Amino acid sequence: MVSYYAGATWQVIPGAATFWGHHANLTEALSLWAGASLLLGLVWAPLWSKRRATRLCMVPITIGLLAVPPLGLIGVASPLTAAGALFPGAGWFGFVLTLLICGLLASYPIFGVTVAIIFSVPAQVLYHPPEPASDWQAVSTHFGGVGLDTTNALAEYAAAQSIQETALTSPARVVVFPETVVSNWNEATDAFWGGTFESLKREGKTILVGANVSDARSRHYFNSIVIRGANRRRDFLQRIPIPIAMWTPGSDRGVPLQLEAPGTLWLAGRRAAVLICYEQLLIWPAITSFKEHPTLLLGTANDYWADSTTVSQIQRACLTSWARLFHIPMLWAENTR
Repeated sequence: MVSYYAGATWQVIPGAATFWGHHANLTEALSLWAGASLLLGLVWAPLWSKRRATRLCMVPITIGLLAVPPLGLIGVASPLTAAGALFPGAGWFGFVLTLLICGLLASYPIFGVTVAIIFSVPAQVLYHPPEPASDWQAVSTHFGGVGLDTTNALAEYAAAQSIQETALTSPARVVVFPETVVSNWNEATDAFWGGTFESLKREGKTILVGANVSDARSRHYFNSIVIRGANRRRDFLQRIPIPIAMWTPGSDRGVPLQLEAPGTLWLAGRRAAVLICYEQLLIWPAITSFKEHPTLLLGTANDYWADSTTVSQIQRACLTSWARLFHIPMLWAENTR
């Protein structure tokens, strides 16, 4: 299983120097990759058994352990993300069925495949795509690492102008922009964007912008979605930041863990489940969001650092699977180079 997780996560290596900054070297990237793969793989060792009946129970238990915190904080590449591809529209039944089939495949593979086919075929035949959220618009951008990897005031200003112009000309009621396209949101930002917000209010529009927001009470900052315009709300916070790179246990810096934060937001007549970047690769943020009965799935990411990898495609595939499983429309806003 170590090789399984290593193969699923190797793409962090080529993007490490960009994501962690130029101080990150190959040794550090390899160490983090190998350490995470080893930890996830070793969880399986004491729970594996030569007895079929034992595997039937222990495989779903192990997958469950890797889905919930604390192991769920790094529990990427879970087979549970395939639930929507296998059983579209089946909701929680399809989720649990996927977990049970994993146990069957490890103990009675022929029976497991048979059960999967019996339930999957009618689900595929009967499934029809949900009505799109026509009053919402997700805008993907090509700002690169503006304000994140290097300071460039002119590029940040140009990005801010582009965001505001796009929002003002959009026909949608809600316009969504990618993760951290504004590197540092503060009171001055609100003042600078004030005219745009007033125009959006008059037109009944709301803008969602990914931004880093400093915590006034500590040295932490939040990976947030700032909500302004006709339906102003409190900032929506990323619940699980990337360990080490963004969240460091015990540190008074970086992005704090927010496991108790909401997984959805109510806006313009819809309850949107929101998964920000790294959360799209995990199980826990998804299931806690869907527990709140959303009618829309919203994913945002800033993948400028991963342009030489398939990280973006993997994130989108995970989101698509969840949206299919619970039969709700999906929106995807991504920033790249």
